Amino acid sequence: MRRPSPHDLERDGFERTKFLLEWERRWNEAEGGLVNMAELCGMFGISRQTGYTWSGRYREANHGVRAVEERSRRLHRRLKAEAAPVALLAETSLGIFA
Repeated sequence: MRRPSPHDLERDGFERTKFLLEWERRWNEAEGGLVNMAELCGMFGISRQTGYTWSGRYREANHGVRAVEERSRRLHRRLKAEAAPVALLAETSLGIFA
């Protein structure tokens, strides 16, 4: 699998921005009501789960487009893998399971 070029990442960011602007337009038309997420996500070729994730982040960031920038997954995976042994060590040394 090839690594994405900077141009690919820029295009992806542009598509995310277009998606969010279209979502916001539809949300405003519905006066804060429901948006047909299946139709909207189909137009942009993304899953509904991704659409809901992006729109949720967008709303949480007070409609800041930077909220949906590509995020690194590496650190999260590494921390998750390291968290379990540390938690187990803490529990056993504190005698929680004793």
